[in-house]
Amino acid sequence: MAKGRLDAAGRVIEPRLGTQQTFWVRVTNDTFGLIYQYAQKSATLRRTGSHCYLFVEDGTQVPDSVLDGLQGTYDTLIYPTCRRFFGEKWNPGIDGDSLITILLSSSMHMEFYFSPFDEMADSLAQTKGHRSNEREMFYLRPGEDVMRMKGELAHCEEHLIHWWQNPPAEPWLVEGCAMYAMDLCGFGSTIREVDKFRQNGSLNLAEWPSGVVDLPRYPDELKDPIRGMEARRGMQYAFMAYLAWNFPGRNPQDPMIYHLVARRALGDSVYFKPYAYMNIAVALWETGGPPSFIDPFKRWLVANFVNDTTLRDSTPGMPPKPFGYQKPLGGIPRFQILPTNIINTYPDSLFLEIPWYGQRYINVEAGKADLTVEVDQDTAVWYVDGRTTGFVYQGYIITSTTTDFAPGTNSFRVIPYPTIIKEFTMKFGANIKGVKIIPCLPIYYQRARESPKYYVYAYLPFNPKDTTISRSAYVFPNPFNPDREKAHFRYVLSEASVVDIRVYDAAGNQLAVVAEDQELGPGIYNSQAWDGRNYRGTPVANGVYFGRMKIGKATTGFKIAVIR
Repeated sequence: MAKGRLDAAGRVIEPRLGTQQTFWVRVTNDTFGLIYQYAQKSATLRRTGSHCYLFVEDGTQVPDSVLDGLQGTYDTLIYPTCRRFFGEKWNPGIDGDSLITILLSSSMHMEFYFSPFDEMADSLAQTKGHRSNEREMFYLRPGEDVMRMKGELAHCEEHLIHWWQNPPAEPWLVEGCAMYAMDLCGFGSTIREVDKFRQNGSLNLAEWPSGVVDLPRYPDELKDPIRGMEARRGMQYAFMAYLAWNFPGRNPQDPMIYHLVARRALGDSVYFKPYAYMNIAVALWETGGPPSFIDPFKRWLVANFVNDTTLRDSTPGMPPKPFGYQKPLGGIPRFQILPTNIINTYPDSLFLEIPWYGQRYINVEAGKADLTVEVDQDTAVWYVDGRTTGFVYQGYIITSTTTDFAPGTNSFRVIPYPTIIKEFTMKFGANIKGVKIIPCLPIYYQRARESPKYYVYAYLPFNPKDTTISRSAYVFPNPFNPDREKAHFRYVLSEASVVDIRVYDAAGNQLAVVAEDQELGPGIYNSQAWDGRNYRGTPVANGVYFGRMKIGKATTGFKIAVIR
């Protein structure tokens, strides 16, 4: 391969130290560095290695020791490590030169970046609103943390390789692999992103902003969008680290992560597709892992909240699947996501809407015997704390190392609804410390662009002498779309009772009678529903309506939102 750029006759031009060149650089004047423009900057060649050139923008001060460290680290560590785990970059590339150009610039808009537009002619890049330096190139802003700068070089190297090996890959998958590259090279430079993820765990794994308007997704991002990007990077790195550590592949010389990225090197163009979950499933299958994205994804959710490598799924005939990280994540010895919600007073309830590839982390602390916890949806992940051999419940399968959950009052039941929604109820007593609930979203919802709604309830046994029944009654789904679903009334009867349910508008006018003085025995009821129509059968308008439920002498009310 040519070491140096080629002239018109195809002869190698070996650049000399001290050579000056002009580069297009992204610069900015905004607060967060998210809105940028291109400017030409003059830079001087300060180092030439076996695999890289180091240019420093004129006027930028970088000590010789830092330059020596960056050049040596790239040549001897980053280049061979990333090549082994992710594959080859385009070589010799658009410029006919096998060496990568690294520009250290104090003017650039971010700490570091790789631009795929450098891989095309500048005339073509301009038609897309960008500029190209027509070479394989990384951009790095000098700082005091040299170890961080080395990690950023590894990050850019993976981006370059991924762009060549599997160009249509989803951005979140590329970002996760790039963060993992920093870890592979041993720089320990991911702690900032991991800590942000630990504090803001309720994110969308597959979301990566394409512009400044996409960034404000949770409160911290409104104050500082860059910190929001760091939380997402931490999340995507955590997922890739979990996959790589727990499903490394049968052969250490043929790692799973290589199959995830190096599709071109494997001679396979079939999986040049933008669906990350397909790439992951294929890579796992080819290297002896489960041929599924959903199964590792759900177990990763548990690992974030529990992080217990001794906890195993005991499903007969299935290999062990750990619910923890095999190493300290981002240098944090016992990484655990902070709960999204804590329930420790009863009765209490939560309404949650789960984003695509998303999750919530709920900690329910037991305080009294016979506490009941319920979740309405069929994709909840449970972890119960209180036994030395705790168990995880996923979907419809209970995987437990014991025949019972705990002595005494504990029981478990699954009650199917007439729709796809399922109710999971767990009743536990003093032997159980608490329950961790992680509502999550399966991939089929993502494809349909739907966001399911979760309802979490925790309550003590219903006392018919109470003046309120709100502790064990609710409406689901709420809000609801009458064009697709009905609003079901769910309640518990501990003894035979007379039930009356009606719906009113904001002026107090009765719209519908759902149940009129029905005599019902003890049990759990959820089949009575309002279809979003008034007594004439006419669909009501979007808005807020009021349901009234009377059980015996006890009465409670609900707000019901209609949204089409």
